[in-house]
Amino acid sequence: MNRPLISNGRCVLLLLVAFLVLIAFVPELLNTTSIQAQQPTPPGKPNNVVVTPGDGKLTLTWEAPSSWGSTTARGYQIDWCRVGGSEECTDHEKNVWNQLLPDLTHTETSYVFTGTHGDHSVTNGQEYALRIRAVSEHPTEEESVGHWVRKTGSPTATPPSNNADLSELSASSSTSAGGTFSALTLTPSTFDKDTTKYTARVTNAITHAKLTPTVEDTGKATVTVVGTPVGSGTASDAIALSEGDTAITVRVTAEDRTTTKDYTVTITRQAALSSNADLVGLTASSSTSAGGTF
Repeated sequence: MNRPLISNGRCVLLLLVAFLVLIAFVPELLNTTSIQAQQPTPPGKPNNVVVTPGDGKLTLTWEAPSSWGSTTARGYQIDWCRVGGSEECTDHEKNVWNQLLPDLTHTETSYVFTGTHGDHSVTNGQEYALRIRAVSEHPTEEESVGHWVRKTGSPTATPPSNNADLSELSASSSTSAGGTFSALTLTPSTFDKDTTKYTARVTNAITHAKLTPTVEDTGKATVTVVGTPVGSGTASDAIALSEGDTAITVRVTAEDRTTTKDYTVTITRQAALSSNADLVGLTASSSTSAGGTF
């Protein structure tokens, strides 16, 4: 008679060991599966992230992520880093990034990086990297974060203005350089900064004129009349008018000192009326009748 390979006692013992193993490990496996099922979907990346340089600042703008995942939107985290030397400020260089605190709320869409941060002041000409990511909350975790979006830029001093326009131009005239000057109507009568040629007509008695230019870029642009500097909104020196046309040039130079714009006022002075009542010749003829041959 063949004996069983495993005795009844041993069989019972193996079943008991297997049961104990199941009791020990199945709850852990079930718990792991439950945790994995509860892992949150992180928020997406902020959209349309742009860095705009300014004088001593960088302005970071963005739009909300397309999705905040399976979490509750909390806000955004922004870090900064100085680019230069061996630092490239990549996401792998964890020790070079400085976090800006506090985090921004989820309704905000811009941040101005300026001023002093720690022992560093934001400086024109220095390249910086800024990175931003969405941060949200989840019941089973402290937070859930999305992927970084990294942008670079260098603060730049505001460039000088290139505005060389006038906002107003008027004229006056007089019978002498030291006389009383009265308003002189220009044509076109309404000033337009894009109209650069104007005219006026005066009688022969008017011998001098003055122009009063006003620059649009007050305190920055400068102006001359016939090459002589004039304060904005101030009348020029008296300009002698010849009989016929006298062209007067007003030149505006922008703050950048390279952009210029010329306005021309042409004043036509009538010729003097003649007082000559002399004849240059006198002849006579005769006839035998009024209708005859002379």
